[in-house]
Amino acid sequence: MANEHVKREIRGVLFLALSILLLLALFSYDRLDPSFNVSSDRVQVKNYVGPVGAYTADFLILFFGLVSYMIPVILLSVAFSDLTHRQVEALYTKIIGSTVLLLAFSGFMSLAVGTWGVTGELPDGTPAHFPVEAGGWVGTSLQQIMQANVGYAGAILILSTATLLALLLLFRLSLGKMLSLLSSRL
Repeated sequence: MANEHVKREIRGVLFLALSILLLLALFSYDRLDPSFNVSSDRVQVKNYVGPVGAYTADFLILFFGLVSYMIPVILLSVAFSDLTHRQVEALYTKIIGSTVLLLAFSGFMSLAVGTWGVTGELPDGTPAHFPVEAGGWVGTSLQQIMQANVGYAGAILILSTATLLALLLLFRLSLGKMLSLLSSRL
């Protein structure tokens, strides 16, 4: 039993460190740092987590856009759960809910925001602005497929439904109980 507590605390510390590293990498993201799709003559990487942070942030932002910032938050909640020895019920349900939420939010970002600008520093020190897809590749793909097949309103309805289902899975909410509570107060 004590051995299980030690394992959970070690896992919690590792998830905490990973979430902090991801946050640092994402917040110090520079579009001109060398990465998978950027060939740069830059000697000094601007990312606070170094080359690994530059590659990781670039990958996450290209695939998920602004929603990438949710990933460290999810990892932080896992770390908190492990460090406080809270038992996570229905782990696979939480993983599925988190995945659906990330996908739905990526689609929403592509629908609502479209593109957002990131700044990179050119070799002469002047800032340069670059457009990046707000929902990343995943969100843009979802948005384009949905809009082509069910239109803008249909895409919003599907993404809203997916978000609601993800929240129900993540937080074990009962929509029936919420509606019952709401109707009793009216």
